[in-house]
Amino acid sequence: MTHLNPFALAAYGVLGALLGLVYFWGLARIVGLYASGGTGWKTLAVRVLRLVGIAVIFATCARQSAAALLSNFAGFLAVRTVAIDRTLSSIRRRT
Repeated sequence: MTHLNPFALAAYGVLGALLGLVYFWGLARIVGLYASGGTGWKTLAVRVLRLVGIAVIFATCARQSAAALLSNFAGFLAVRTVAIDRTLSSIRRRT
């Protein structure tokens, strides 16, 4: 078991937040592609890159330690919470 200092845990949290930003940007890109009628290779490529990227980062953090994985996941969840809140507020403004 490896012991991480607080700065390393914070770095994993920031990495998770950046991962979340890229992940949800990719999701928005896919929605935009579907909305514009695109169902080709570009849509599939963005979807696969999103999923493979998140799997590789989470697996790498899991190999470091459980604390690194949890810190990374916490950063990802923080961005997820903001993304969901922004989406819901956007929907409420339209109705």
